[in-house]
Amino acid sequence: MASIEPRKNKDGIITSYTIRVNRGKDENGKKLKPWIRSFPDKKRGESIPSGWSQKRIEKEVQRVAALFEEECRKGFIAVDKITFDKFARQMLDDKYRNKTMKNSSLSSSKNFLKRINDVNLDGFGYMELSSIRVTHINKFYNALSDPEKKADKHKGGALSAGSIKRYHTFISSVFSYACRQQLINFNPCTYAEKPKLTTSSARDTVKQEDFSKLFKIIEAQSLRTKVASYILLTTGCRIGELLGIQWCDIDFINNRILMHNNVQYSKDYKTGKNKLYVDTLKNGENKTVSVSNYAMSLLKKFMKEEKIINPDSEYFVFNQGDGITPLHPATIRAALRKFKYFGIIKKPVEVEYFNHTTKREEKINYQQGDVVRFTEKNRKTENDIKQQKIIIDNAANNYAFIDTEIVEFLEEHLYPHKFRHTAASIMIFEGLDIAAVSKQLGHKKISTTMDIYSHALIRDDDRPADLFDKVINANK
Repeated sequence: MASIEPRKNKDGIITSYTIRVNRGKDENGKKLKPWIRSFPDKKRGESIPSGWSQKRIEKEVQRVAALFEEECRKGFIAVDKITFDKFARQMLDDKYRNKTMKNSSLSSSKNFLKRINDVNLDGFGYMELSSIRVTHINKFYNALSDPEKKADKHKGGALSAGSIKRYHTFISSVFSYACRQQLINFNPCTYAEKPKLTTSSARDTVKQEDFSKLFKIIEAQSLRTKVASYILLTTGCRIGELLGIQWCDIDFINNRILMHNNVQYSKDYKTGKNKLYVDTLKNGENKTVSVSNYAMSLLKKFMKEEKIINPDSEYFVFNQGDGITPLHPATIRAALRKFKYFGIIKKPVEVEYFNHTTKREEKINYQQGDVVRFTEKNRKTENDIKQQKIIIDNAANNYAFIDTEIVEFLEEHLYPHKFRHTAASIMIFEGLDIAAVSKQLGHKKISTTMDIYSHALIRDDDRPADLFDKVINANK
């Protein structure tokens, strides 16, 4: 019930009324600031007509108070004139202070506000919370998806439906937080037109026909890169989870790895500077993954190379040389990108080169299946034959040129998450139960795995028919 308090002048004559609507208490039991308005309110163009009796005035005040209370309860009146941008930043500060959101999520949420505040994209960040309606949100989503608005100047102008969906999630969370703070009583995102996501398409995976080339090239890498590659490819873990592995997390007896750390490199929420830090896993829960015998044998070999005396130490497996600082994610990404500088010899070939150590011409024989490393530079001979510069001995600066027609290249753009998609697809294609796949990948819900890898789940539409043909033929 709204309370009405008359205001008097020096002569004791009532000149106006203050109407207050109680908002109750917050989550900590602190009394919230009430909704307040005056009657008459000059900003609203109100005045008390001359000749009105006191009884008539009091009746009108009661009517105005009832309407004001109804507007407040419906969320049409804000306590403070706070804009969406200001309140969103307050919300993020609260979550940072209470540690209820990861630093990476806080930083990305802060970036969302750049477009929400952009009036050229019909952004509404400058508007008061209570004034924002469904139409404002829909106009903003339409602008993000309009190529002519150029919300994304690097990828065709328009944001993808998935990106717009992330904006929707953030905006909705801000309004929900405002509702819990009782600043508004209605979340306009409830009826906003949510971006429609297209059905899951095939994820970017390493082609099956390239497996033999990939494994040969992995074997030609340094032991650290080799170990990292096989763990990524056989467990389906994320790069942050890989770099968060400590020696004490590895169960060499049962071929298991406990993953509970997630190494991230992103902008610090407060300082805005890039920072390397260790966080919890993406869904907040630890997971234990099974590891292949071969990958585990490489881990044991790597442990000896790193001279790890105590296998229960908390040193990071992939570190920057001091054991306690995790390796930078960019280091692994760069190592995978270098795979494109390796090739497989198609047929035996003899290569001549100048040995800078012995100071004489020498020959080297390559057999079919051998791996060679080359540079980006290639050349054409006088007969227009393309040749690639291969490295014989990098330390001695020994190199030679080889005809490209006898080298088979791995035409794959490799990155850590591609190995994750490949691992998931292999597990599904090989008939592993979807629940086991979901657990290995660390998805909180099986439905998440099914949504992402639905293309792999429908790999064989004829399988049910073949199954029944087999049963019928065996029993007729």
